[in-house]
Amino acid sequence: GPVRTVELPAKSSGMRVYDLPSDAVAGAEPLRLLGKDPRRKSVLFKVRTGDIKIGVTKNEAAGAYAAEFEAGDLFPLVTTDEIWAIGLAGVARLTVVNQAWAD
Repeated sequence: GPVRTVELPAKSSGMRVYDLPSDAVAGAEPLRLLGKDPRRKSVLFKVRTGDIKIGVTKNEAAGAYAAEFEAGDLFPLVTTDEIWAIGLAGVARLTVVNQAWAD
C-alpha cells in the first residue's frame, strides 16, 4: 500500500561568504567551498557579485562544462558531494548556507 514519508528537519546550519579566485588570473584554481558530507541536507548559494562556475570536483569547476551562475542568482542544491567554485573573468563573491540533517 501507500507509504507516508516525513522529511526530517535540519538540525544545524552554517553560513559563510567566499571571495572566489578569478579564472582570468594566470594560475588561479577553483576554491573548495564544502567537503563531502553524508549529513548535509542541502546547500543554498547566493551569487553576490560577479559570475561563477561551480562543480563537484576541482577539475569540473575549472572545466568548460561547469555550471555557470550570474550575479544575483540564488540556487539550492541537494548533494553530499564536495563543492568547488571559481569566478569568471573578475572578482566574485558567493554566500553559502549549508544545512545538516537531524541525527
